[in-house]
Amino acid sequence: MSGIPEAGRLRKLKASESLCGQVIRGQRVKSFDLTKKDDAVKFADVIFLEKLTARRMITVPIFNPCNQHHLRYLLNLFPLTKSFWGNEGELSDLGLFISRLADHVADDVCSAAAGLTSFDCGVAKSRQEFLKTLLDLIKNQFNCEGISIFFVNEIGDRLELDPDGTTGVDWRKDIPLHERYYRKGQGMTGTIWATGEMRLISEAANTKDMKRLSWEIGRSTNRDECLFEPLARLGWPVSGVIRLINKRVVVGSLASLMFTDDDAAVLDSIIQAALPHLELLRLQERQTATISRMVHEFQVPALWWNLWVNRGEKMSGNHVRRVARARAQRPPLCSF
Repeated sequence: MSGIPEAGRLRKLKASESLCGQVIRGQRVKSFDLTKKDDAVKFADVIFLEKLTARRMITVPIFNPCNQHHLRYLLNLFPLTKSFWGNEGELSDLGLFISRLADHVADDVCSAAAGLTSFDCGVAKSRQEFLKTLLDLIKNQFNCEGISIFFVNEIGDRLELDPDGTTGVDWRKDIPLHERYYRKGQGMTGTIWATGEMRLISEAANTKDMKRLSWEIGRSTNRDECLFEPLARLGWPVSGVIRLINKRVVVGSLASLMFTDDDAAVLDSIIQAALPHLELLRLQERQTATISRMVHEFQVPALWWNLWVNRGEKMSGNHVRRVARARAQRPPLCSF
């Protein structure tokens, strides 16, 4: 089986109607008898249900250990024997143990991503090299179809796409070249700039704030999943927005293709590790531009001074020659 559902493989169910939706709504361990029609018709994956040897499913909710109102995962168990059960308390304890384990794994992944980012971006000598390195890191980490990095301009009135910070973007054809940017609050990208908050989107086409001013080249036509993350350090203003589109399908993998809170945490770790190096490179660019402007301002008066000095010398020399010529042509004085 591939990582993306085949056409006709999934039943179209409302989230609240599915078996998993019932557990999400109730937020407690629940057992389902798949031999009963009422439960079987609410099992979304038809082909998987037909291949199942087990006829029971026990679903265990996995909560965030730091926030018991935040449901992170659902663990579906398919026991092969009727005697398998375990009481609800034991299974809840299992869910708590898994949630703590998941937290430790997430911490390790975030730390590894931040360390690799700091090392690779730290050796970049220019902004272009930095952005290429950052794009490669994000592509390798998330294996997504498209990435774009937008930066707030020097004036702070628009969000512009850096040509070196994207895998490729198309803009709407009715937008002129000089207007290909986002204002604060314009579209989802501009909204992330305005709010400074991360957004996970499973169906961008059905999202209210999506204006479709631009989109990544080469994305799948049947999927529209996005992860938006602001470029901002804690307590600092937003300096840009990163946009990720659609995780790639890995043949043979059953892993979810949707972006998750864990993906957002990893991307934030990458951003926090990269931003100090980016700020340093931008500071160096501003210093270089300032020095170049000062050198130019010093050079222009010097050039004008040299021009006037040379002209003065030339005029003085011509005057001396004219006086000498006039004296030579003057008739001699009569002597008595």
